[in-house]
Amino acid sequence: ETSDTNGEIYVRWAAPLDIDQTLFPPPYTYELIRYTGMTGSADRTLLTTTQDTVYTDVGLNTFQNPFHYQVRFYDAGNNLIDSSATASSVRLNAVSEVKAIDLDWSANVPWSLRVQDSPYHYIYRNRTDPAADDIDNFVLIDSVMVTTDGLTYYDDGSFNGVELLDDRFYCYYISTYGSYNNPNILSPLINDSQKLCVQPNDQVPPKKPEIYINPDDDPEVIDGPDGPLNMYTSESCGRLDLVPCGYADFTNTINWTSDPIDSDIAFYNIYFSSTGAEADYSLVGTSLQTSFQHTGLASVKGCYKVSAVDRSQNESELSASICFDNCPYYELPNTFTPNGDGVNDTFRAFDQPNGKCPRFVKSVSFKVFDRWGGKGIFSYTTEGITEPNFFIDWDGRGINGVLLPDGVYYYTATVTFDVLDERKRVQEFKNWVKIVGKLEGQ
Repeated sequence: ETSDTNGEIYVRWAAPLDIDQTLFPPPYTYELIRYTGMTGSADRTLLTTTQDTVYTDVGLNTFQNPFHYQVRFYDAGNNLIDSSATASSVRLNAVSEVKAIDLDWSANVPWSLRVQDSPYHYIYRNRTDPAADDIDNFVLIDSVMVTTDGLTYYDDGSFNGVELLDDRFYCYYISTYGSYNNPNILSPLINDSQKLCVQPNDQVPPKKPEIYINPDDDPEVIDGPDGPLNMYTSESCGRLDLVPCGYADFTNTINWTSDPIDSDIAFYNIYFSSTGAEADYSLVGTSLQTSFQHTGLASVKGCYKVSAVDRSQNESELSASICFDNCPYYELPNTFTPNGDGVNDTFRAFDQPNGKCPRFVKSVSFKVFDRWGGKGIFSYTTEGITEPNFFIDWDGRGINGVLLPDGVYYYTATVTFDVLDERKRVQEFKNWVKIVGKLEGQ
């Protein structure tokens, strides 16, 4: 059943063959697990624990999403015996042509969809009456020998000699036949695609999506290269206390909605600009769903826009932008003990706990002055260094290489961060540091 809220998928499976009932005593139970998409682990949901081998999954958005399933098999002691391969629903796609519709379909399943004993897949369509007005009744219009012609079909009305009209939406579904080619397993395996409606010669693009992070979040507006930017806090910033210093594998997640009137959206394009400048936006991914995870990022900084693309490859205008900024952090101590005992021997930016690590630092310029704040006695900068040490690690020696006497000294540290918000880009740290516990004779 195809619906955006009440879709249904009927799932059936077979008991494992040749179970050793001594090792794995009955009764047996099954767990049925559902995932969104053709593959992957998104939205993992345990649907049921049952001794039955059928289940009807309801309340689904089968209009927009395919789903795939896995069965886990347990004995009487609740010991996991085995897990099935995953199997997806059949997904039908279509491209609009002039007075024609080009169809293709696929499924990620462990059985074959091209078998000699059942070589045909069957195409059903509405509006088969001469006036093309009957939207409710689906009629078998043709079949495809998929063993030779593949999982595609071109509908130009040839089956009944009535060409397709450009002002109508035509709806289809495909009935697929497959097999494990195992005499002990039921064959053929018959699975239908979702119903899909498309208009020939469609040249009208969808409306632009409405992009958001969380509907309840209000953005902070900052000045960007080409005007105001709507800034949101990335979920990655809330997890920095869980990852070590130098961590660089972040994820940004964005969401959007599309206009319900656009029923023929095929996918969405996601565009990204690391600077927020309009000229820097480039395509970074596509999505069949109304969400996208941008993974493997060394930085969370950047802006996103989304467009909708329909089955005729018409692309909407880009959505408004939403942006994330890096969450900079830097903290310095006020005491260290350069006595050679391997503990706190250098003046070093905090690296423990994780929440105090230097984050998103581009450069550090550090200077030390005598206790009256006048004479410069040490300086360090990461500018021009191939492998900069943002921690500083000053060992307490002056310009002449001699360890300074115990006492209080003053420092300034100018830290430049990798951020979009210019107000946070450069921070000045001014404070005192105390050297204590220097070894005698040093």
